[in-house]
Amino acid sequence: MVLISKKFALDDHPETLNSGDGPADPTSDTNDKSVIKIDNDLVINLTSYSVSYKGNHISFPKKEFELLWLLATNPFKVFRRDEILQHVWGEDYRPKDSRSLDVHIRMIRKKLNEQYITTIRGVGYKLVKV
Repeated sequence: MVLISKKFALDDHPETLNSGDGPADPTSDTNDKSVIKIDNDLVINLTSYSVSYKGNHISFPKKEFELLWLLATNPFKVFRRDEILQHVWGEDYRPKDSRSLDVHIRMIRKKLNEQYITTIRGVGYKLVKV
């Protein structure tokens, strides 16, 4: 597997864009690559940068959303901290900001009732149904 070190952004993944006229319905049943459903409880929509959990829309700031999207597009893959920082923060990443990742993970866990992100001690994080 080759790791491409570049900032994660919507513009970097044009193949995931919805070809419709407007934002996709986060609960729609399509094979659209811009929508990820996990256990029918969690729906993540890249086109509209929206997340719904158990039918309720949840607001995610940009970095939290991009972090959740990265983990969701690679379920069960363990991401090292430095991989996540490079993918989500890219060139904006500063070593002194590494605790920012912990804060973002904590906020995502809180919004999703501790259900999906697990820590692999000494390695990093992965998305699984806990």
